This record gives sequence, C-alpha cells and structure tokens, in this order.
Amino acid sequence: MNSEIELFDGWVHLDGAVNVRDLGGLSTDDGRRTLSRRLLRADNLQDLTDADLRLLVDDFGVRQVLDLRTSAEIDLEGPGPITREAAVTVREFTLYPEAGKRTDALTENRTGVPGALPQTPWTSGRRPPLDIDAGERPAVIHYLGYLRHASNNIVDSLRAIGARDDGATLVHCAAGKDRTGTVIALALLVAGVRREDVVADYARSGEVIDKIMARLASTQTYAADVSDAEGNPVTDVTMDPVTWAAIANRQRPRAETMWRLLDILDERAGGPLRWLTEAGLTEAEQNATRTHLLG
Repeated sequence: MNSEIELFDGWVHLDGAVNVRDLGGLSTDDGRRTLSRRLLRADNLQDLTDADLRLLVDDFGVRQVLDLRTSAEIDLEGPGPITREAAVTVREFTLYPEAGKRTDALTENRTGVPGALPQTPWTSGRRPPLDIDAGERPAVIHYLGYLRHASNNIVDSLRAIGARDDGATLVHCAAGKDRTGTVIALALLVAGVRREDVVADYARSGEVIDKIMARLASTQTYAADVSDAEGNPVTDVTMDPVTWAAIANRQRPRAETMWRLLDILDERAGGPLRWLTEAGLTEAEQNATRTHLLG
C-alpha cells in the first residue's frame, strides 16, 4: 500500500496501522464542524513505516501522542518509531484495568464485574465511583471501569488535547477502539459534537475490525487476547475466512454500547460534561479543548 495522504471520510490509510482516523468534519450541536488535523485516533503505532511517520508528522502535523496503553504493554512492545520524532511529544495515560491479558480487545465478550485492583497513584478519582451493574453489556462494564478507576488520566488526556496551540494530537491504544474510543468520545462531546456523530465515530472501528484483530493476533504481546468462542487463543489468521470473520465480529464495537454509556452518565452523573467537571476538568480547560478542535 502506498502511504500517500488518503483522507476520505476521516480514514487515514497507513502501512503500519489499520484503524487511523482524522476527526475533522464532525457536526456540532450549534452547526459548526470540527477541524481536520487537530485530533486523530489510532491503533498500535509500533509498526509505522518511515512514510507513515512523514505522513502523520509532516502532513497531518501530529505534535503530541497520547498513549493509553499500560506500562506492561509499552515495556513489552518497546519504544515505537514515533518516539524518535523530535517534533512529537509522547505522553502515557493508561486506562487500566483492561479486560484481556495485555489489552482490552475482548471487552464485548468478557462478562462480570472486574474484581479487586492493585492500588496505583491514579486509581482514585475526584468523584465517587460510578456504580457498575453486572447486568450491563460487558463493554459498558469495562468502559465504566475506565471512568471509575482512571478518571484522573482521562481528565489529563483531555487537558493535554486542549493545551495544544499547535499541530494535532493523536490518541491511541492497542486496538484503537475501546480505550481510545472512550477518551475520543468524551473529547468530542466537550467540543459539542452531536451525540449521533460521536456514536457513529465510535462504531466506525468496526469497519476494519478484521484487520485490527489480525494485527493483534500477529504479535507476541497481544495474541493471547484473540480467542475463539470457547476462549482458546487464536493466532492463525489464515484459517477458514468464515471462522476468522466470526472471531473478529465478536470484538466489533457497537453503537448501542456507546449510547448506553452516555445514558448512564446522564442518569447517574448529570451528563458527560458534568462528570468531567466533577472529575477535575475545569470550564476553562473544556473551553480550551473546544477552541482547539473547532477554531
């Protein structure tokens, strides 16, 4: 594949990543649109080629990367190519806990409420934790877990986006759909993007779910998190296409998941913006994020 600029409906086609989108052009409630080359989202950046880097850094103006992976993932993967770019600042904001052994790729199929967690400096948010109902969709449970246990890092991620007065911020994790999807959804809501557009963007990662899961299955770090219906690890992406498609489809992000998360924030926290305010993101910081994304 040629790594020239291919920006169509937000998709940015790279050789070394498969779930990359520019979030420009999304409609806001007051009739405006988000600007291109301000906020991008992506899956793992470990395989970026030199051409990919030039596209992101020189053409899209990426100046900041927010890495939502855990320290374990980062240590296992080692420094990625974009960390060697002098113009780019890489910041780490883990949203631990994850559902899988290394990543959260299986959130649509894991059931039950996460158990006791190790105490780390960022596990105590500023507001009482959201209640987690074991009867919710598995993905919703895990997204509530991010809000409950990593509120400080979620706030710091949005604060970092709004603090930029130059270039673009790229947010990523391993698959680019769950942790990234949660942070991006909140950032877009702060900018005033219509909820239906926020939900639609979240679900768009499903368009490339087979490629996402194939990437994860091909790595030592993440292969154990790609499993069949019985939970057996699957690393052979050349298997029967129908079987592989079914495996990938189990991990597909679904619109109803994000709708439900937003409904819970409305019902229990007074809405996403109020939750963010009580978690520590000030009105001035929200305005800065809004200005950066809208101009």
